[in-house]
Parts: sequence; structure tokens; C-alpha cells
Amino acid sequence: MNAWLSAPEPSTLLPAQRERKDSLSLSGLAQPLIASLLPKYMFKVNRKALAAELSLLQIALEKKGTIPILSSVKMEFVNHLTLTATDAEITLIAEIPGEGDPWSGCVPLKILFSLVKLFESGEVRFTERKNQRLEICSDGSKHTLPFERTEKFPAILFPSGTSVQIDGEAISQMIGATSFWIRPDDIGLKPTERKQTGLSFRSNGESLEVMAFQRTVTAIATAKFDLPEFGFILPRQAVIALGKLQCALSSIWESGRVSFKGENRTLITQILEGQFPSWRAFLPKYEHSVSVSGTLRAALKRALITTGNGPKTFEALKLTFAKTFIKIESRGGDTGQSEEILETRSNLNGNEIVIGINAKQLLEALSVAEPSTCEILSPEQPLVFITNTEGYELRFLTMPCRLNF
Repeated sequence: MNAWLSAPEPSTLLPAQRERKDSLSLSGLAQPLIASLLPKYMFKVNRKALAAELSLLQIALEKKGTIPILSSVKMEFVNHLTLTATDAEITLIAEIPGEGDPWSGCVPLKILFSLVKLFESGEVRFTERKNQRLEICSDGSKHTLPFERTEKFPAILFPSGTSVQIDGEAISQMIGATSFWIRPDDIGLKPTERKQTGLSFRSNGESLEVMAFQRTVTAIATAKFDLPEFGFILPRQAVIALGKLQCALSSIWESGRVSFKGENRTLITQILEGQFPSWRAFLPKYEHSVSVSGTLRAALKRALITTGNGPKTFEALKLTFAKTFIKIESRGGDTGQSEEILETRSNLNGNEIVIGINAKQLLEALSVAEPSTCEILSPEQPLVFITNTEGYELRFLTMPCRLNF
């Protein structure tokens, strides 16, 4: 044994000798033991940014739980954190700045989000522990979750083709104005009707049209866009996600799939089969235009009060259109009746036009935007309410309903 190892006091050693002794003390059987106690990987990110992206990614979470790995978020850290969630129909990818060493794994998304949103510190630290456990720390909070290796996560296929630039903020506004009329994905839905559970996007090269279509109501937002001609229908969950990408987007679409990429978020989704009918083709040429005042929504709400909670037939309101006024009437059986008269301007000449409408449907539409014009033709044809906003024109079509009074 070297003489300096038998020195009675470490303080008598030269600095170089002390460093060598420290390194030798970790040799042999001690090194594997100490290495197992040290974190293998570690990285940290901003808590607020992480919570926001995890909240968004829940849109793509697999709801039925038939494939366990799809209830997880894939986390990959290489200079920044990349989060990926998919339900095999839509995929959301988000990127967050951070600091640390490379790491990857799949962590239960709902549990991770529930933890992160309740943390109070400004940052969240991740450390891999033994037995495939991920330690998540924030100030005095420390939690451990199981994780899977990323090899089990499905491969994400990106569409290939020419990228097109789109104003994401304008798209978000058009989605918000129309998506409330996307048809629910009912159990008894026919295969040919499944396209109605999505939102249609159609470009003719000069303008973009966003449309939700049901049997009795249709909402269409139209804006000027210099885009190639295309047409596809996005599923409901993809529409919700796309509405949150409020930034400049580059989009690529090919047969069956489309992607939208923003500054730090990417949406990849399948496309629903089929196309909506052209609303311009099934609407007649309207002869009468009525200027609608800004008090229509309030008048409808007051008239609806007396309809009560009885049969659905009581939800119908009678609208009488004349040259200088609109009269709104309701009957609610034992709950009473209402009459509202609004002054207006129109090109009606001659007989009044009386139309029955579903009041609740119309109020839902008017909650998005107060219309400025109503187009009518006859009691059997759809009413068309038109709103001109900054950036796009919104049309709401509603079929007349049968009156019981």
C-alpha cells in the first residue's frame, strides 16, 4: 500500500493526493451502489407553461381506455420538453422551454396534469428513479408516478405535401362562431351522418368557408383567404384543438389527414369522409331583406319565458314580418303568453309573412353574434340571419317549425 494512504490526518495530504484518495474511495463495490442512488436523468420546466399544455393535450386523450398507453403523454426532453398525446384519430404535440439532460418516457396524463395545476412553485423538476418511476418535485411537494418507455407509444405519421400559411386567429374566430352547431356523436347515428359530427372547411381559392350542418340548422362563416382550393371535414375534438391554436399556422393536407403547426403546438388529425352540401345550392333566391335591430335577442328571451317547461311544441315562437316591424308571439299553456314588437326596416311590400321558429335554437345562434339582417322568402323556407363582423361574415340558417297557435 502506498505510504500516503496510511497518513494519519487527511489535512496533511497535498491537494492532488486528496483528489486521488476521493476518487479511489468510489472504486470497487462502492461505485455501483452510489451510482444507483444518484438521479439518472433530470430536467425542469416552467409550471404555468406545463399546466397550459397538459390541459390542451387532454383533448387528444383516449376516452374509452381500451389501449392503456393512449392514456399517457409522451415526454421527450432534448434541449426542450416535447409533449405528445393521441387517441389514434387526432394527435397534439406541444413544446416547452426547459433545462436539463435528455430523457423520455410516457406518464399518465390526467394524474400529471392534476398535480401540476395544483403546484404553487414557478418550476417543476423531473427525476428518474428506480423501477421505472418518475419523481416530480415542486418546492416542498414530491410525487412519484410510474412511466412506460416510449417504444410502446404509437408512431406519429405526419402528412406530407406543400405547406400553406393560414391566419390561426381568424380561423379560431370562425370556429367559435359555428362549432356550437356540430352534431353530437349520438349512439344511433347512421354511418352516412357521421360527417355531421365535424366542421367543414372549404376554400374556392378566394374565400374560406367554415360550416356546421344539421337537419334543421346550419351555421356558415365566410372570410377572404388566398388559399388553394380544398375541402375537408374535421372531427369535433380536432375542431376544439384547432380553435385554441391562436397563432399563424402552416397547414399540410393529404388524402385522409391534415396537420396544423403553430409556434409551439402541432395538431395532426384524420379527416371525416364525405362533404357537406353547398348551402348556396339548396337555398332559393331570397326576395325579402329585413334590417334586424340589436334588441332581437333580448325580445326573444322575454318571449321564451312564458313558454314554460312544457312540451317542445311550446318552445316555438311565432314571428310576423311586416314592412316596418317584427312581432314575436309565444304561448305557454298555463304559464301565459307574450307579445313583442320591434321596429325595423324591410323591402316587404304587401302581405305579412308569418313563420314559426325554434326559439332556443335561435337564441343559441344569437348568443354568438347579434345579426344585422334577416332574409326571408316564405313560411316554408329557411330563415337566414346575417352578421357582418370584422374579418368574416356569419350566416345562420334555421328551418321553420310548426306552430300550435
